[in-house]
Amino acid sequence: MLAVLDDPTAGVIRDSAGNLYGTSKLSSGAGLVYKVDASGNYSVLYNFSGGTDGNAPIGGLIRDAAGHLYGTTSYGGTNNSGVVFRLQ
Repeated sequence: MLAVLDDPTAGVIRDSAGNLYGTSKLSSGAGLVYKVDASGNYSVLYNFSGGTDGNAPIGGLIRDAAGHLYGTTSYGGTNNSGVVFRLQ
């Protein structure tokens, strides 16, 4: 069974193993990045603090060949103007 998310912000991306990755902007207060594995197990990869790491992820994620996930947030960071983030 898949998890119910609070305000998912974009579509998901899929890796070669069938895992899905996405963002939700309100689930943790400042948003999160999540994974749903090929068996349907949900896990949180990152909870944003709302500070310098960002707040309210928006838009889709991209994944590079090394498996890093990249995305953006609407708020947080310098001057509360949002950030570009990378998860390893």
